[in-house]
Amino acid sequence: MTTSLVSLLLLFAEPPSPPPATPAAEGAVEITITGPAGSRAKMEETVRALVGSDPEIRWTFRDDAPAPAPVAISPEGDQRFWIDLGNPVQVRIHLPGCAGATNNVRTVDHPASDEVGPVERETVAQIVKAALKGLRGEPAAARGCDAGKDKEKVVLTADVRRRSAGAVWAGMGGGVAWGYVPSGNLEWERHIEVASQAEWAGLLHLLPEVGYMLTDDFALAVQGRVEFIRQEQATVHDPSTGQVVVPADSVAGLPHARAYAGFLRAIWYRNLSSSGKLRLSFSGDLGGGVVRFPVAPVAVVYLDANGDTQVDWNRTIARTDTRPVGILLFGGSVGLLWHLRRNLALAVDGRALSGLPDWGFVMEAQLSAQVAFGGAGGRVVSATP
Repeated sequence: MTTSLVSLLLLFAEPPSPPPATPAAEGAVEITITGPAGSRAKMEETVRALVGSDPEIRWTFRDDAPAPAPVAISPEGDQRFWIDLGNPVQVRIHLPGCAGATNNVRTVDHPASDEVGPVERETVAQIVKAALKGLRGEPAAARGCDAGKDKEKVVLTADVRRRSAGAVWAGMGGGVAWGYVPSGNLEWERHIEVASQAEWAGLLHLLPEVGYMLTDDFALAVQGRVEFIRQEQATVHDPSTGQVVVPADSVAGLPHARAYAGFLRAIWYRNLSSSGKLRLSFSGDLGGGVVRFPVAPVAVVYLDANGDTQVDWNRTIARTDTRPVGILLFGGSVGLLWHLRRNLALAVDGRALSGLPDWGFVMEAQLSAQVAFGGAGGRVVSATP
């Protein structure tokens, strides 16, 4: 009786054994993304867009990164991905373990910056998608789990949604300009001085352009500017003869009907969308030529001793004349670049210009279409054992 009582007491005194761990559901996958919060969010968005909203995928996030020398081989059956965004020039993807795999780490290089670009994020998503297919036994096996290769290359086949490094583009645009020019002498009738004016600079201007993408985010371009000025002629109302055109025989040549300029542009781009299709652009522009402000013709008349109408040629502007800004032109622009396709884009921007020695200030609004040729159609990712 005593022995039975002691045994019963010992049974209740001993802590119960923990229940066996519940195995993860078959097919469940964990994707962990480490690194800066902004980069993690964009990477998740890109990978999700490619692999879909799979309820069997568990997403986790961490601020820290894996150890400098992570374990190269994960145990067979492990279904964890680890995307490390902590390195400023390289993304590391730790793939799930595969039977006989010699290296489960892939790397994607990117330009040294605080943020992984859309092309690199797309490449990572392709690698993850391929490995997921391999885990689930789909025909397109994960190349990252091929033990028969000591060194392999995974080529990004997804559409790159914007032009990239190495691309050349040609564009044509047009716009309008408004600004200020101080008082000074006219270009054609130089003997006449006019007051300062805030006015439209011509009817419109055309902007042919050729550019080259040195990197995915920086380009150099050469741009022309052709401004058109509508010509009008002064008229005077003569009571005896009616309205007549004021002749301009007293001034040699003709006033300017166009203005020409050219610029060398340094252009920087910044993504505004995760796909990279919509980008912010800003530039520094330096060039030569002139921007012209038209001065409307006006007839100044007086009555002579006989009561006849006479033209005061010292103050009459017989035809539309101009005030120039230039010959050295400089300024900058801010705009948006929208890629309809990788080789076709629309750009809208605003530019501020000034000039010397003829000073003035010009604000331009313009729209252009751009067609690109060449450039990287995909990225090659090396997997070195």
